Amino acid sequence: MWRTVPERDLIGLLEGLARPRIAVLGDFMLDHYVWGEVERISPEAPVPVVHVGHEEHRLGGAGNVVANLAALGAQPAVFGLRGEDSAGESLKGQLEVLADTGGLLSDANRPTTQKIRVMARNQQMIRVDREDSVSISSAMEQELLQSVCNSSWDALVLSDYGKGVLTPSLIQAVIAEAQTRGVPCLVDPKQRDLSQYCGATVATPNRAEAEGASGCPLDSLEALEAEVPVLLANSGLEALLVTLGPEGMYLANAEGCLHLPTAARQVFDVTGAGDTVISMLAVALSSGLEWEPAIRLANAAAGLAVAKVGTTAVGLEELLTHLATSNPLHKVVLGSERPGLQHYLEELRREGRRVVFTNGCFDILHAGHVRYL
Repeated sequence: MWRTVPERDLIGLLEGLARPRIAVLGDFMLDHYVWGEVERISPEAPVPVVHVGHEEHRLGGAGNVVANLAALGAQPAVFGLRGEDSAGESLKGQLEVLADTGGLLSDANRPTTQKIRVMARNQQMIRVDREDSVSISSAMEQELLQSVCNSSWDALVLSDYGKGVLTPSLIQAVIAEAQTRGVPCLVDPKQRDLSQYCGATVATPNRAEAEGASGCPLDSLEALEAEVPVLLANSGLEALLVTLGPEGMYLANAEGCLHLPTAARQVFDVTGAGDTVISMLAVALSSGLEWEPAIRLANAAAGLAVAKVGTTAVGLEELLTHLATSNPLHKVVLGSERPGLQHYLEELRREGRRVVFTNGCFDILHAGHVRYL
């Protein structure tokens, strides 16, 4: 049976999280955003013309995991590859601000993976990928493995985007290392055969990835209840957490199955939400939390991530404010809690709500108050 943690205790658990050192091994990318406005259709072809306003670079793929871990108070350590190009320099520079980058190797034979998104009024118009998904060389694989094994960490996250870094032999070697150390190993999988991650603590596929692994649709709670435990048994994982987008997430492990509905108020962009889930889960599990409160925190963090546009991190204070204010009994923000008020106001504005100021004593509501409001 699952032991449900009360909301107040959940907030207390979040406040008491440790600052674990978490190794992130996987596919590091640079997300390049081109922001602009569309006012006309091209005379050359039936496509919109985007007038560029500004551009920015964000950490993508495993880099977004690092950004989320740092925002949650953890100490990330980076293990992966970058190209010897300008994108690689930008990637390294952003990672150095957040993490130990001693395990970020450079490879002159492959470009830094980039996802270039053209955005107009917060809508993605087109995405252009620059990448080389060929598996890394055996020499580079051994160098990465040695770097991971010679480092200290309290948990390991494998961020697999299928770009060639996480080879089958490297995956099994680092999972074995995590088992030897007795620490959690969490996987964001790309391979259809989840048994390639056998021995890991948990894998966090989305619905489409879980359907690809099971070979059947998972379009209902009944289908999840029937297929996910079978998928778990065949994979050799300790637990399986299927993220379901607007329908929340579904956990299966030795204790049974648990479905959590979404914590999102409004969904703007699901980009990077899986990175937020696995980051929160890694911090929670490496801090000693049980499964039920750990996935509830991950679900709440994902709800904040999808309310933002593009790859973005969810911070600890932001999550604390969200948990406190999402409960109808906790709508009053005391003077001592004012630093978190700004996050709450930003959340309301993202949802398109109107924020107004008023004052006075509203202990009794009368006609004058109603007219004023």
